Order: sequence, then C-alpha cells, then structure tokens
Amino acid sequence: MGRISANVALVDGASASKNDQLAVENFRDYLRIRTMHPTPDYQGAMAFLKRMAGELDVDFKIVEPVANKPVAILTWHGTDTKLPTLMLNSHTDVVPVFEERWTHDPFGADRVRQENGDYKIYARGAQDMKVVGMSYIEAVRRLKQQTWQPRRTIHMTFIPDEETGGAEGMAVFCQTPEFKALNVGLELDEGQASTDNDFIVYYDERVKAPFKIYAYGDTGHGSQFINNTAAKKLMGAINELMAFRDQQEELLRTGRRDGKPLTLGDVTTINLTILQGGVTSNIVPSNFTAGSSTASLLTRTMLPYARSVTMEFSMPPLPAPFATTTGSKAMESGIDWQRAFDKASKALNVHLRREIFPAATDARFLRKQGLTAFGISPINNTPILLHSDDEFVYESVYLRGITFYETLIRHLAE
Repeated sequence: MGRISANVALVDGASASKNDQLAVENFRDYLRIRTMHPTPDYQGAMAFLKRMAGELDVDFKIVEPVANKPVAILTWHGTDTKLPTLMLNSHTDVVPVFEERWTHDPFGADRVRQENGDYKIYARGAQDMKVVGMSYIEAVRRLKQQTWQPRRTIHMTFIPDEETGGAEGMAVFCQTPEFKALNVGLELDEGQASTDNDFIVYYDERVKAPFKIYAYGDTGHGSQFINNTAAKKLMGAINELMAFRDQQEELLRTGRRDGKPLTLGDVTTINLTILQGGVTSNIVPSNFTAGSSTASLLTRTMLPYARSVTMEFSMPPLPAPFATTTGSKAMESGIDWQRAFDKASKALNVHLRREIFPAATDARFLRKQGLTAFGISPINNTPILLHSDDEFVYESVYLRGITFYETLIRHLAE
C-alpha cells in the first residue's frame, strides 16, 4: 500500500517526543491484553484503564449492568457541569483470531520497522478499536499538559461485548441510571480505516439483519431420486440470495449519487456464513439450515423462492437511516460539531468525507435514543483490516490520530 511520506513521524530514540514514546508504549500494553471472545480478559482491561485514569488525574468508575461485563467511565469534569457532555466511546473486546494465519503474535503488539522509517504495530484491535480508545486517552493527556480546561465535561467510556452485538454491552448500559447521569450531548464512536488520505466521518450506519433459513423436506436413501428435498428448497433460496448479492455488488461498482460513486454504506451486503445439515452420506437429510450476515435493506419479499422455506431474522430487517435528523440534538445542546470536525481536519491538512457506515457499531443504541453520534477512526493511507489476519496500524498514523483528537475534543468541549 502506497504511503504519503509527509505522514511519517518517527518514534525512535532522541528524535521522538516523550509523549509520543509514552503513547506508543501504552497502546502496545493495551493491545497485549487478551480481550478476545469467547473469554475476554475484561478485568485486565479495567486494571489498565484505572492506571490510565490515575496518570491523567481524572475520575474512574466501573459500572456492571451485566455481571462480569464491566463498563469503565473516565471523567474529566468541565467548568460548566450543567452543559450536555461529550462522550468518547470505544469498546474493549476484540474478535477471535486464527493464530496460524498470522505472521506476528496477535497479542504481542510487535513493532516492525518499515523501509520509510515508519513502523507497523501488529495486533488484534490495532484498528478495531483499541487504537481509538488509546487515542482519546493520549489526546486528553496532552490537553491537560497544556493546562487547558474543557467547558463541557468529557466522559471516556470503554464498553464490553460490542463484537457480539452489544446486547450485554452498550444496549443495556444506555438504559441505566448511570448512563442517563452522563447527560450526553454528543457521542463519538468508531469508524474504519481509509485507504486514501481522507478521514471518514460516519453520520449513520446500515441496519444489521442477520438471519437463518430453515428448509424442510422428504427423506430417504441416498441412492434414490427423492422429491421435495430440503436441499433443493434451500438451494433455491440461496441462489436468489446470491443473485441479489450480485446485483448489489454491481450497483456499488457502477452506481452514482449526486455525481459521486456509491460507497459500501449505500448498498446491501449479503454473505452466506453458516451451512448445517446431514447425518451420514447415504441418508437424504430432512432439514438444512443456512445462516447469512446481512446489512441494510433485505426483506423476505425480495426472495420469491423463500416462500418454500422458513426465514428467521435475528434483528428486524428495518430500512436504515436516521440520517435526516443526525446532528440536530447536538446542535440543540450548543455543540457546533460541523465547525469542530472542519477545524480538526484542516489542522492536519486532511479532507473529511461523510458516509454511512457499512456495518454496525454501538453508536446505533444512542441514535435510537435520539442522541447524536458520529463514528470516526482517524486512520488514513492504510488498508482496512477489521477482523482480518495480521491486523496492523502505522505508528505515524496512530500518532496523527492523537493530534486530530486533540483539536477535535478542544472544539467540541469548548
């Protein structure tokens, strides 16, 4: 992947600031905590975050809406505690890894020097999303060193179980008295890397609607032509799914809106992720099950063949956007988010694109309450490696992200 040389900031020896060195060390320490499902080390993460709060001299609190699934809240009190607050959110958990497919220890946080003098930091969570949580912390550290004091109170929240859907994480936390006491005026959450020089701010996200297809049919000996089989019914439904998938992929490739190419957030994605059925090779199964991950607009009515099978949606397949009202609540709270984002991006000479996020984040739970939430991970000139093998972030990009948040937080909290 080509890099822009102006982005390179070396963090080595005397050429690096103490803040940069500390930021990298802390980031790597956080990445080494194995908060991987199905047995995430949340207690290890809480101990680390408590240490960070102590270094920053901010309040630290743990809330457990669900036992053994702690939410950490680091609070920097503003000068006007009556104002709606700024919530800087990230999740502590990460998805599983296939260690044999990694060229580096996924929890070693290896720092590998590149030919241009930059470094790659390899670890699960390097992009999704421990990088964002640590960027908040290090940005706050630098703002406090400048003796700047926010007018609005700032809450840094670290949430469990985002990667498993959020049902025992943000979904339940945002129903608690502790959440309501935060008096949130605007929330920042995760985005994803950009492969070019732009930063991308996500003002909404697609609806996630994973589902299963259950097909039932006649059974018999595998040497016979059995009519009305579960496999035939299932294949019909799968063929329709794949045809719809092809249509959406072509739309992404050729479609345009307001003269600009479509992005992943403008279409519906479908992937077959589960296929189950059968007992032995000489018996025609009486049932098959297929599972699919779907984001956005799929409904049963789009699949005529699906009338011969049973479809069960894990979440209601509702059409998406909250986009028409995004930002209104924050503006009512006196938070000029447009000016803040513009100032932060111009300070780094980076263009800011606005898009719909192609997947699901914890921000959706706040938007459902009518709150304003934006997703951004200030990672540019980097391949998108969420949930991928050899996930990494460039050290220079991580450090520039801290600078971005310094400016953004200052303007949002003034």
